[in-house]
Amino acid sequence: MNSRVGDATAADRVKEPEIELQVDRLLSDNRFCNTRRLPSFLRFVITETIQGRGEFLKERTIGAAVFGRPIGYDTAGDPIVRVTAAELRKKLAQYYQDPGHESEIRISLPIGSYVPCFETSSSAASPRNDDNDRNISSIPEPGQGRDLRPKGTRDGGLTTTTNSRVKRGLLVCGSIALFGLPCVALALAFFAHRMQSPLQEFWAPVLNSSDEITFYLPYLPNEQVPNPSVPQEASNSSKVVQLPSPGMDAVVLADFRSFVTVTSFLESKHRNFVYKSSNTSTIADLQTGPAVIIGAFDNPWALRFSNALRFRFGNNPDMQEFWIEDSLSHPTVRWRVERKLQVTNNFCDYAIVARFVEQDTGKPVVLVAGITGPGTAAASQFIIDSEQLSRVPEAPRNWTQKNVEVVLKIDVIDRVPAAPEVVAAYFW
Repeated sequence: MNSRVGDATAADRVKEPEIELQVDRLLSDNRFCNTRRLPSFLRFVITETIQGRGEFLKERTIGAAVFGRPIGYDTAGDPIVRVTAAELRKKLAQYYQDPGHESEIRISLPIGSYVPCFETSSSAASPRNDDNDRNISSIPEPGQGRDLRPKGTRDGGLTTTTNSRVKRGLLVCGSIALFGLPCVALALAFFAHRMQSPLQEFWAPVLNSSDEITFYLPYLPNEQVPNPSVPQEASNSSKVVQLPSPGMDAVVLADFRSFVTVTSFLESKHRNFVYKSSNTSTIADLQTGPAVIIGAFDNPWALRFSNALRFRFGNNPDMQEFWIEDSLSHPTVRWRVERKLQVTNNFCDYAIVARFVEQDTGKPVVLVAGITGPGTAAASQFIIDSEQLSRVPEAPRNWTQKNVEVVLKIDVIDRVPAAPEVVAAYFW
């Protein structure tokens, strides 16, 4: 059973020197010592809790004390505390999963709280209250929405999933007894289809196609590509000169990283692919097979296709504000990114992930597009991760046969995107 040091009874269970020793062990591990944010965050919340000030550990106070933010700063626009807390939870879980740490004091940060908990090895080994565990895991991260994953995929849903599988097994056994083996084959095929993972559901129209998959990437035209700097002397790399490079094209690095992420997944499925410039390709190119569109405002195909979808991109005339809007809402709902926040490297990005059959080509299209590069990168990870795809709310049965569009919210710290949160989804 978890015991908080801030409580009167907890100090008798876990002594302060033991906690400090465990913190030193953690911070000497490579997972923690190679980053600046985690040690400062961890030491602060533990010190405050030991001193009995755990009730004051709120997002804004941590942002001010640890990260130097003004006391009244906008936590919605600057999610550094939430991102750091999520990263800390992940690193702590990884550390305690490694062998050799079983006898150590276990430090954890429950979801929905910034007050750490401490367990001795004996309490960690004791049986837990499953209901309490499930209640803790279902509390949303401060500043975030509720858990939107479909029932049966949330933390604590193992019993439901297991019971469903038991029922399926009993039904198959009943089929054998009543109808014989031919019906069993049909039953197994049916359940295999129904038990597809969200990852299989999302990619099925693309992977089941016998046509070649084409990626459409935004290329910078030759006149916009800066001339490369090369050593003027091979023996002295400090002396450089710019050489004109006629015919050279370039791809935005953030889009290329997303391209590598998705193509690595396709290679694991033994699928071939090609890539083309979104700036010079035509609708005839998209008629050849499934298309994967990467990027938003730098990719004309992304803007053209999203204009026909429920969720679409928009911007103001002076290009200082970009957004994704819900075209069916009245008044129009918009998820915005301001240019002045984007250049600070700490902001909230949004992305569209969609898979649909394009009306003009009759071929499946996958759209992976963030308002900015970090949003596109997070979206590309989202579509190759079954656990993240399982968070799409109210996904209908057999949604392989339906079009889907999802809006993602991504906290970005130092240009690094956190795991996205689903804020809207639509099936048709």
